Amino acid sequence: MGELLRTNFRPETHAPLTDGSLALAMHRQYSIPDNNVVLFKARSKSTFPRPREVVASGGFSVEYSKKIDEQSLYNDIVSYLGEYRFSLGRFDYPLRFVQDDSGTRIIDPVSGESMQAKTKRAIWEKRIRGESSTREEADDEGIGNLTTSIATAKTGDAIWIGSLPGRPEDGFGKYAFIYLGKVLRTIQTQKGVEKEIAMSAIRVENPTLESFNQAYADLAGQSLNATSPESFLRNPVVVSGKTKEQLEREIRGKFTVNGGEDEKEWFNGAIADLKPAIADFMYLVRHGGTQE
Repeated sequence: MGELLRTNFRPETHAPLTDGSLALAMHRQYSIPDNNVVLFKARSKSTFPRPREVVASGGFSVEYSKKIDEQSLYNDIVSYLGEYRFSLGRFDYPLRFVQDDSGTRIIDPVSGESMQAKTKRAIWEKRIRGESSTREEADDEGIGNLTTSIATAKTGDAIWIGSLPGRPEDGFGKYAFIYLGKVLRTIQTQKGVEKEIAMSAIRVENPTLESFNQAYADLAGQSLNATSPESFLRNPVVVSGKTKEQLEREIRGKFTVNGGEDEKEWFNGAIADLKPAIADFMYLVRHGGTQE
């Protein structure tokens, strides 16, 4: 779930949050290709009729919407910098589950947009470019499965989503993401039920399909026997009896993860130093044109 699970400024490789990925899907997921950035303009009369100015690489596509919420844009830029430029071992972000008269969905709590709206848009963008949307479709299915599982999850239950990189020939790197989550609390509203979810994207170096299969079997109590990275995106796990913190300790014991205890502190300091540059970029998104 990678890419989408996290942001609009997302990795298209996994997204979320990262493909369209769970992960912004999960805010973000994913192994980021190093290929050159290209410009294109997507136009269609389909279910996504609004032309969007996009800067894209195999790893991230950046949506230039002048209507994007200020805080959402800022969060997306920070997410991008943390994963793509600073290679953080862990990046935290929130999600929210909503069940009301409009249906059941997982949303970005800042923008209010459904994660599956993001995954479906990512599928559409891939298809309009004539590219394979297999990974984005897996993200979309995984978000749907996660939504169903969260509907019956209790406070304290944990979430595990594996997002292996795609093929090296497609520009993917040698790292993966494991998205961990925790249902913080359940809120009864006038319209229905909401659940606050704390997510973390854990960057895992040099993973293998076999190591992810074993981690999944240990956690779920059954074998997935995945033969492709997309199988993990389609099959997120909601766990009772183990905390998010326990799952992270297990991951750090089984895999190589970047970063130490001071990682968040120095990253926050770097972001403070970069605020003028971030503000300049945000201004361009609001007021700039394609050439800029």
